[in-house]
Amino acid sequence: MAIARLSDIYGRKPIMLVSWTLFMVFSLACALSQTIRQLIVFRAFQGLGGAGLYSMGMVMIAEVLNPSKFAAGAAWIGLTVGGSGVLGPILGGAISNQSTWRWIFYMNLPFCVIVMASIFFIWPASEKPSESSKWRTFLSIDFVGIVSMMGGSVCLVYGLQRATTGGRSWGEPTIVACLVLSGVFWIAFFTWEGFGARSLTNIEPIFPMHILRRRVMAAAFGYVHLPPLLSGISMN
Repeated sequence: MAIARLSDIYGRKPIMLVSWTLFMVFSLACALSQTIRQLIVFRAFQGLGGAGLYSMGMVMIAEVLNPSKFAAGAAWIGLTVGGSGVLGPILGGAISNQSTWRWIFYMNLPFCVIVMASIFFIWPASEKPSESSKWRTFLSIDFVGIVSMMGGSVCLVYGLQRATTGGRSWGEPTIVACLVLSGVFWIAFFTWEGFGARSLTNIEPIFPMHILRRRVMAAAFGYVHLPPLLSGISMN
């Protein structure tokens, strides 16, 4: 969401190219990593680039397609994401079994180069907003919401992952601290999004709480987020 907001300031095309660059550079870094710590760090930054690609893909498709064809474009993106979730582990396992796991990351590089060249030469340049408009847009980014959401997500995932691996006890101080911090971050997030961002400042909240007042949006939100959460819990 933050990356999409940055594209309002600097343009869709430059931010998309930056996201592809991040993804490509850290794919190479993952392939060349020598320790598990290096792989984890490089994979996190590769994921940051991948998140930018996903969010920017949705934004750019919405801008180039006719409104009547947007549903089809979104369906193709959903099909790609769903297909990658099914085929990714299978292909990754096959590649690792027949060769080395490093090729899982090496194989990204030629596709990145082709797509980046296509975007650079074919995609039309974005209209450049004025400097005052850039500054107003930058100040309206919900940095408090972004930090609290990331903090809550990271602490929750790390705490659950640590608790469900290695036979550790749920009462381990590190696990308890992570889960408590996650709760604090999420309470701060929803409090800020619901009461602080709009009422106290001119910030555009990254998660406008008022959309949940509409039953259709609330149902769609639950449909999108609950199945992955429950499937992840069941796999653990």
